[in-house]
Amino acid sequence: MKNSFFLFFSFLFFTSIVSAQHSDLKSVYQLEPKDYQRDTTLNFWKGLTANHLLEVEKEGEYRLVLDPVVNFQFAFDQDGEGQEYWNTRGFQAWGKIRKFSFYTTILEHQTRSPQYLKNFYNHNRVLPGWGEARTADGVYDIGLAMGYIALDPNKYIHLEFGHGKNFIGDGYRSLLTMDNTSPYTYMKGTLDVWIFKYLWMFSAQRNHSGQGPDGTFYRRYNATHHLSLDINDKWSLAFFETINYHDTTLNRGIEAEYLNPILFYRPIEFGLGSSQGNALIGFSATYRPKENWKIYGQVILDEFKLDEIRAANGWWANKYGFQLGTLVEGSINKIDYSIRGEFNYTRPYTYSHRNEIQAFAHASQPLAHTLGANFREFILNIQLQKNRWFANSHLVYYQQGKDLQNGVSVGEDPDLSYTLRFQEYNNEVLQGDKATVLFWNLELGYLINPAYNLKLKAGLQVRNETRDSGFELKSFYPFGG
Repeated sequence: MKNSFFLFFSFLFFTSIVSAQHSDLKSVYQLEPKDYQRDTTLNFWKGLTANHLLEVEKEGEYRLVLDPVVNFQFAFDQDGEGQEYWNTRGFQAWGKIRKFSFYTTILEHQTRSPQYLKNFYNHNRVLPGWGEARTADGVYDIGLAMGYIALDPNKYIHLEFGHGKNFIGDGYRSLLTMDNTSPYTYMKGTLDVWIFKYLWMFSAQRNHSGQGPDGTFYRRYNATHHLSLDINDKWSLAFFETINYHDTTLNRGIEAEYLNPILFYRPIEFGLGSSQGNALIGFSATYRPKENWKIYGQVILDEFKLDEIRAANGWWANKYGFQLGTLVEGSINKIDYSIRGEFNYTRPYTYSHRNEIQAFAHASQPLAHTLGANFREFILNIQLQKNRWFANSHLVYYQQGKDLQNGVSVGEDPDLSYTLRFQEYNNEVLQGDKATVLFWNLELGYLINPAYNLKLKAGLQVRNETRDSGFELKSFYPFGG
């Protein structure tokens, strides 16, 4: 397949709907703008580069903020075969009234996307991170709404109910819970006492494999516990457990027992007579050799038998994955820097279940790592910033065993039942149609307004994909915005 060349022009007036990733469970990855304090000494025009668009505050009583979300980008194919563009408009509002807080964003998005994203939509019927879209003449049209309400009764407890995304971990990716899906409804509570940081979360997801009589997609429910311990200034350890159960009748609803924030889920499930749920457990650790350097890792265990692992025979149900990464941050000559290297790995059939409705997924996208399973991935991120000027390099290299589209699962897609596996033993990572993908994104830009992430940037993006089957897709995108 011939290379594609696109030239991007864009006007970027964009408030990010994804904040920095938090390792502190007090705010386990929430979609929220920065708590940027208003500078009241500036005049109107200078305030446009330093303050929120609209802000009302009474110290100690309330604070309300309103910001725009607008992103315009245009792309031109070098061969004149079409245009690519991104057009997003909306707003976000957030505020705090004493112990109560809220956040909401409403977006309208149209795009004519690069070919690899079109391929993703044609296979999954969703845009990654957005969800189901209307499509006509190659243009995808979708609306998105997210938000939450929260209560902080004291400095130890945070309670939240919302419709959005969540992230658990210290990495760029997460094997436990990640924010790559479309939004879903959730409620959660966090407790931060002494060396303990504890998260309880209950959420509801959709499964697109079937619909009820009224056309509503099947429901799956997810209950999660995550407990971390700060052993000392250098070591942090954490335990994770989650369980999925399904509702094809649309009548089962929420099982009240899962709302208990303390009990282990497997005994609860057995007591309910529903021991066929999809349970996963995970562990994570972080070590800080220095104040500005940390080494982190995760392990996810779906199913496994120790005897089968010792036999090294590739038994299909040895389903697990791991992450290992490092992050260094600091400043040299007034230039702030951040360097991250990360490796992720999961075996075939991880996150899948006998009943596909109970897969660890939402709306045809994995709830954990965006690739699903049956892959190995390396990531290198370098970020530099001096004052408001910034440069970012983002490199991803991965290999994954793709399904052969013959009704047999090689373990890539969690939404496929593991009863479709093609063999009991000799299952190896990258089995199937092996895809090799290199993605590199380079950005240079200027942060116009840090309060709501208004920025102007230009850069280069390269994506090459090849498969053993002969499929090839190469893209080269210089862009500006």
